[in-house]
Amino acid sequence: METSNGTGPHSAPRPAGWSTVRRALARLSRSSSDLQAEQLAAAVTSAHATRIADTEDREMVRLIGTLRTVTLRPVGGAPALEAHLWDGTGEVVVIWLGRREIPGILSGRTIEVRGRLSRARGRRTLYNPAYELRAQAAH
Repeated sequence: METSNGTGPHSAPRPAGWSTVRRALARLSRSSSDLQAEQLAAAVTSAHATRIADTEDREMVRLIGTLRTVTLRPVGGAPALEAHLWDGTGEVVVIWLGRREIPGILSGRTIEVRGRLSRARGRRTLYNPAYELRAQAAH
């Protein structure tokens, strides 16, 4: 009887490099979201930043991720720029109070933020974090 890995008595031997081909095919069949999550996780690791999944409330954090959305949401009648930062492991809401816009803070942009993580309305939130725009990938 043949087993699923092709090692049964009637199976043909696998050519050299078969596992490399299988890994390449698996990579090609993954979604763009999975690939982006993998790339962001690598960027977080290489920059010695913290993964969002590994953070706790009231902790000082340094996060790197992609802005999924950027919107103007007034808070208490004052302008506030709100962005959702995603790093492939989780999401944090980033809010700059008193700002209507910030040059370079756009959907799809990769940034690094630093500040104290809090929880507001059940969402993990960073208020007025220091930020650094990261280099855009060439297309």
